[in-house]
Amino acid sequence: MNAARFTVRAAVALVGLLGVSDPFRVASIFSRAAHAAYAGWLLSRVKAAVVDRSVDGHGVFGSAKARFLLNRVGDVAILAVVVGAVLDAVGIPLQSALTLGGFGGIALGLASREAAENLVGGLLLGVTAPFAPGEAIIARKGGSGPPAVEGIVQRVGLINSSVVGFDAVPTTVPNSVFSAAAVTNLSRLKHRRFRQTIGLRYVDVDRVPGVVQGIRSLLAAAPGVDPAKGITVHWVRYAASSLDIEATAFFALGRLEFLDTVQGLLLRISELVRAAGADFAFPTTTIEVAPGAGGVPSILQADGEAANS
Repeated sequence: MNAARFTVRAAVALVGLLGVSDPFRVASIFSRAAHAAYAGWLLSRVKAAVVDRSVDGHGVFGSAKARFLLNRVGDVAILAVVVGAVLDAVGIPLQSALTLGGFGGIALGLASREAAENLVGGLLLGVTAPFAPGEAIIARKGGSGPPAVEGIVQRVGLINSSVVGFDAVPTTVPNSVFSAAAVTNLSRLKHRRFRQTIGLRYVDVDRVPGVVQGIRSLLAAAPGVDPAKGITVHWVRYAASSLDIEATAFFALGRLEFLDTVQGLLLRISELVRAAGADFAFPTTTIEVAPGAGGVPSILQADGEAANS
């Protein structure tokens, strides 16, 4: 009904403004306007049905905000179709109207580009919902490099959002920042990865198999570990001063529980290594020198003579 009233009023106003007096043309205009109104009503019903079927009541697409946004976007599209039909009915070329609207849009866009980017970013956040208030996030521009934003989300607005950093400093962030960034939602992590490199001394090469098996057993028995994600413990390389063992496992735990579990595992791995008769490697350098005069390397002998002179 609203679309029909709008269409009829628009047709009457345009007929009056254009001074159309030919009764046949007036009848033609109102006939086409009536068809446009009916088409608008029909499209409105179709839009409502599509939105109701698309929004299933689960997740962000089931939220009241998402339903509101989808309905408003549909209303704007239907209004554009009806206006175009009415303009065509009264003899105003649609291309001319679009050209005029295009110039107006360009001027508006140049004048408020930043505000428009923030508004579009806010609409995208409302529909996609990559985060919600109370969740911890890290946003990196381009997906790499230092974080552009990190902290706890306090508010998600249409133009900007509020985030309290991990250092407890509150920040208001333009929504366009999130549109150009890769956002990691720490609060929605289902698994956290334990990954450590254990470096043993070269003299402990015979003890490596026992240490590897012991670490596997520790990880398999750890609380919260997810065996379906895989537990891998292997000797992976000869490093400059150590024999490197890499251990990886995934835990279905919260952040604080995971940190406690990691601490306990590191302590038990340390005990296991020493119980096996091995020890951790430290960065060392081995230098082989040819004996100099009197069995002392020549370079050391020269240094000693310089020190005694």
